[in-house]
Amino acid sequence: MASSLTEVARLVAVDDTPLKRRVPFFIACGILVLLIVIAGVFLYQSQEQQARVTATEQLRSISSLKADEIARWRSDRIYDARTISASGFFIEGVSEYLSSPSESKERVILTRFREVNQSVHYHNVILVDQNATVILSLDPGVGSISPMTALSVTESLQNGTAVMTDFHLMPGTDHPHLDVVAPLISSSNGSDESVGAVILSIDPDAYLYPFIESWPVPTRSAETLLVERQGDHVLFLNDLKHMEHTALNLTIPLTETDVPAVMAVLGKIGDFEGRDYRGVRVISDIRPVPGSPWFMVAKVDTEEAFASWAAQSILIIIIGAGLLGGILIATAWIWQRGQKLHYQSLYALEEEKKRAEQISRERAEALLHLAGMETATGQELAEYVMDAACRLTGSTLAFVGTMSPDESVFDLTAWSRSAMDECEVSQAPLHFPVAWAGIWADAVRRREPVVVNDYAAPLSGKKGLPAGHVPIHRFVSVPIFEGHRVVMICAVANKATEYLSEDVDQLVLLMQGVWGHFQKRAVTDALQKKHADLEAAYEEITATQEELQANYEELAKSQQALHESERKYRNLYQFAQVGLFETSLKDALVVACNQRYCDLFGFPDISAAIGKDVLGLYVNPSEREEVSRILHEQGYIDNHVVRFRNRATGRPFWGQFSARLNRENDVAEGSIIDITAQKEAEAKLQETNAYLSNLFDYANAPIIVWDPEFRITRFNHAFERLTGWKSDAVIGKEVSILFPERTRERSMAFLHHAMGGERWETVEIPILRKDGSERIVLWNSATLYAEDGKTVIAAIAQGQDITERKAAEEALRESEERYREFFVTSRDSVFITTPDGRWVDFNDASLEIFGFPSREDLYALPLPQLYEHPEERDAFLALIKQEGFVKEHPVCLRKKDGTVIDTLITAAPIRNSDGSIRSFIGSIRDVTDKKKAEEALRESEERFRETIRLLDEGYYRCTLNGTLIAHNLAFNRILGFDPGRDLKGTILPDFWQDRCDRDAYLEELMKSGVIHNFSIHAKRVDGSPIIVLASAHLVTDTMGRFVEIEGTFTDITKLKRAEEELIESERKYRTLFEHMNAGFVLFEVVADENGVPVDLLILAANEGFATTTGTKLPDVIGKRLTHVLPGIEHDAADWIGTYGQVALTGTSRQFEQGSDLLGVYYAVSAFQPVPRQCAVTFVDITGRKKMEMQREQLIQELEQKNAELERFTYTVSHDLKSPLITIRGFAGLLEEDALKGDITRTRQDISRIIAAADKMQHLLTDLLNLSRIGRLINPPEDVPLGMIIQEAVDLLAGSIKEHGICVEVAPNLPTVHVDHTRIREVYINLIENAIKFTKRVDHPTIEAGMRKEKGETVFFVRDNGIGIEPRYLSKIFGLFEKLDGRSEGTGIGLAIVKRIIEVHGGRIWAESEGPGKGTTICFTLPLNSEQSQ
Repeated sequence: MASSLTEVARLVAVDDTPLKRRVPFFIACGILVLLIVIAGVFLYQSQEQQARVTATEQLRSISSLKADEIARWRSDRIYDARTISASGFFIEGVSEYLSSPSESKERVILTRFREVNQSVHYHNVILVDQNATVILSLDPGVGSISPMTALSVTESLQNGTAVMTDFHLMPGTDHPHLDVVAPLISSSNGSDESVGAVILSIDPDAYLYPFIESWPVPTRSAETLLVERQGDHVLFLNDLKHMEHTALNLTIPLTETDVPAVMAVLGKIGDFEGRDYRGVRVISDIRPVPGSPWFMVAKVDTEEAFASWAAQSILIIIIGAGLLGGILIATAWIWQRGQKLHYQSLYALEEEKKRAEQISRERAEALLHLAGMETATGQELAEYVMDAACRLTGSTLAFVGTMSPDESVFDLTAWSRSAMDECEVSQAPLHFPVAWAGIWADAVRRREPVVVNDYAAPLSGKKGLPAGHVPIHRFVSVPIFEGHRVVMICAVANKATEYLSEDVDQLVLLMQGVWGHFQKRAVTDALQKKHADLEAAYEEITATQEELQANYEELAKSQQALHESERKYRNLYQFAQVGLFETSLKDALVVACNQRYCDLFGFPDISAAIGKDVLGLYVNPSEREEVSRILHEQGYIDNHVVRFRNRATGRPFWGQFSARLNRENDVAEGSIIDITAQKEAEAKLQETNAYLSNLFDYANAPIIVWDPEFRITRFNHAFERLTGWKSDAVIGKEVSILFPERTRERSMAFLHHAMGGERWETVEIPILRKDGSERIVLWNSATLYAEDGKTVIAAIAQGQDITERKAAEEALRESEERYREFFVTSRDSVFITTPDGRWVDFNDASLEIFGFPSREDLYALPLPQLYEHPEERDAFLALIKQEGFVKEHPVCLRKKDGTVIDTLITAAPIRNSDGSIRSFIGSIRDVTDKKKAEEALRESEERFRETIRLLDEGYYRCTLNGTLIAHNLAFNRILGFDPGRDLKGTILPDFWQDRCDRDAYLEELMKSGVIHNFSIHAKRVDGSPIIVLASAHLVTDTMGRFVEIEGTFTDITKLKRAEEELIESERKYRTLFEHMNAGFVLFEVVADENGVPVDLLILAANEGFATTTGTKLPDVIGKRLTHVLPGIEHDAADWIGTYGQVALTGTSRQFEQGSDLLGVYYAVSAFQPVPRQCAVTFVDITGRKKMEMQREQLIQELEQKNAELERFTYTVSHDLKSPLITIRGFAGLLEEDALKGDITRTRQDISRIIAAADKMQHLLTDLLNLSRIGRLINPPEDVPLGMIIQEAVDLLAGSIKEHGICVEVAPNLPTVHVDHTRIREVYINLIENAIKFTKRVDHPTIEAGMRKEKGETVFFVRDNGIGIEPRYLSKIFGLFEKLDGRSEGTGIGLAIVKRIIEVHGGRIWAESEGPGKGTTICFTLPLNSEQSQ
């Protein structure tokens, strides 16, 4: 190198003329090189910015989409929990199960859990009680829940709302987990009672983590992170792409502010460049997840983001170096070109953004329109989808089709209209094998979208186009998945510009909606086809049955035809595509079936299925019991859907079957079909409809739809928030109710234009809220047409609330007015001065502060002359120059009288257009008094510090990150530090025994700003446990931000131990109180203004009281007695008066009393524990009282029987003596007459003796019959009463005929359930009695019949005889009661009748209007069971 320089120097020394001539050239080259460098740097920066904008836009789209989707996912999970909490029947079932567990109730709850688990694929569903103890779980291995979930259960039950936990680790594992808690709260009698909670366990690996970790395009370094703040660290919630096992394990301190995850939890939103957890430079976009503590970070390595740009820059530099000779012109051109491309790209980005917004609206309209094409044909649906795909992507050609189940063949469904018009391919195929297809089929082979922006370039796998095919310049082909299977392919082509990832997203979103619609249509068609097949099969089976019947009738003629028909039927049975079966209901075994039945249930053949138990085929065996019950009750079951299981594969499937009960053989005969695909399709259709509905309902902008009659058909949640109306309150009402009266006509005119097809872009329409307030909304609209594209079916409008913007404009005007008002009314000196301090303007407060009487006096004295220390003016101006303003700058100024005052000056310069200072504007505040107050405050604070130092309670003040600022001696003493040790500047020691206590303490403190008397299980420095009672509050700075924590704590360890001993003692007595057999209640008397007890308030009671009174314990505590036992104030026991007097006087009482209201007797002990209260113990003695009452009743009955027996004995002895005396007297006369030989008198004597003997025989017979009453001769039976009466009439026919009596028996008498013989005896006695007393009546008549009286059937025997005086009606059924002493008989007949009727459970009485008016004997008898109803 040195020799070269020497040679150059020599040449120059020899002749410098050429060098001088080359100087301009060197200068030109230097300028050229400089220009090249400048141009290269500019191009470098331009392309770098372009790459950065592209990368950030992509990251923004991905992070926003994922954050919104996670927020929607959280809302769906909360909604599931709220649905469970709102199910009153389910809560009632859980409550019954918890109070009285049984297997049937448990099966019902677990069935409900399985339905929930299947619908949204939860990991597990758990039932817990109020104490968060696991009661039931779908996973039997789960016996406990995490502490975080237990806290969420407590919170949910307290607030009555569904709660989602944060990510946490499952007990005993390192696997992240989430739970959603649904509180079960029962509402009864106006009060809410916590029953328990249902926990929906979520495994993030099932959906959430795959969704977070997915990326729409292939990438090497890009990924999305889900993070949250944990104290002074950021916690990563998911596993990372470049690091394993990071979920809930990886944390980064918040001091590392160049990490995007840290900035996310610190409140940053939008794009951010920094380094990630690996230390690699990245570009990121940060978004909070709405409604959660989570943040979404989408990032990509800077190297990857700028990879294509870096390669392009290197190429430009190489080309520039190689073409240095002619690069000047090229450089200028490149620079100009770069500028043009830069601005074109910015313009293109802006246009692309507008187009993206337009496409989003069009996509939403397309999906809404698609959802309404329920009745459209497949061709109409396909044509609309192709047109929508072309519109959304800006393409001219499109086609769509479906894939075969094995993904080997593509079936073309439709081309776009333009392709069909331009394509000239003859006999174009409709089915394309994927193996032979061109590049577009890579979407199936590679299972990802295919984007080709230069079809003319040589491409691997390109097959070319057939003759006559429409030319292709560029295209996109996207696969649509159902699970892991490609089910559809949609392709668009010939967009004017290159296809982007946004075009792929548009096609995927559109075609997912289309596939959902196709699925629904396919399910419908399949159901119709299956229905038609079943009908055809049924008709064929019916025809076969008719044919069999005909052949059976002609068996003698067509035996061969019968065999052929049987063969057909057998083939139809065996090879039917419907499972046919016969099962025994008695032992649940398969009697017969076809091969399709075997295929469904996993039997290899029919012989393997015959005789097998069908119970094992049911997923839920209880459903088999339900099927059996329906068959026995109805005799048939139609289209019943049940979950079955294939024995061979274990796969559950949905089966729909119909069956008929063959009662003769107790066999169920029926058919079954597999409808699993239909069920799954219905579930997916519901999911798609729910997605579209949520897209509408949860859009951020208010959206409303109205029909051609201008009635509201729908609006979303944002519209509800805008108007204050709930959608269900206004749906169907006229849309005009949403407009204020003053603008209603103008607003409706806009709606008419929209219904006529006119689109709004930015129309301001005021909206009237429910509360009467108005909001100004900027609207755009669209018109919805029917399938014909002409008929208007609705209009939809989307708005933006600009009320605040309008208010801001008004506020600006008002601000100017307020400034002028502030200038005039401020108590501070407000001024404007020239740069050298001469007054331009000032307010009247300036005169007061400086003590000048007039404005002229102050104007004459410039502001600098008021400075006590002139150097402070120089410091003021220097600060203005350095900072651009001053704020509360301390200055000492003089008043007019020479008094020096302390002031604070706040001022800012007003500059000219050239930057020079035109004037100063500011304010001067007199703080002289404040200074004095601050000095007094300082002295007070010193006294306060000394008080704190000597305080017995531990005192501390620390920063938010835990650095101690101050503490007292008690702090060291309680926590076990050396008394003289100064801990200031150190981190607050970790004295928590339980981290959950710490989290709960900090959460409550950060939430409320203050916390009082929080009990903490702490530990001293030596590890010994203590219990402290802590209070703290957050200290704010002048800006209102939380900066410090100040608190105190007291050692309550001894107090807690005493309290625990007291609680244990109370628990023992409470257990005794609750389980004592006797009832106990504590009343407080409620008296009127005169001190008279009017009610009793129940303060406490035990289960014995609730059991005794027939109440429930939760329903009585704190209630008045008259509310708990309505009507008790009228009870003969007089509870209120008796116990009220004990409470007021203190006089104890012990007594027994009965309650008519409750129907029980008590042994009561009542005393006064404190004034105005009464404690009462109850012992139920109802059983003893009933026994005593029964004994008294038996004694009374015995006394009555003894009296009756005594009277009976007296009467019998009297009546028996009478014939005996007659016999004895006439026997003596007979002896005398016989000795005298007087034959005539002897015969008379014998006749009288015989008559007396007959009378005695009748009397003894009647007495014997009376003694037998009470036991029936024969068991009761159903006998027609008319037949019994006719038998009695037939037996008395001689006497009836002798006396010429007419007996009438009523027709249609009922059947009675009686002793046939005894009731016939009743009618004989009554008819004989009637005959005796109708002898002396003309046209004697006896009538036997019945009548209805007060819903009761009354039977009677009526005569028109001598009648009875009313005062004797109650005596005629007594023993030996004879109202007519001359009549025949013994006086026992009616007593016998009365006994027989009473033995049958009836009653008997006599009716008569008096002598000569006849008599009616009435009685009741039991009817047979049918007639008694």
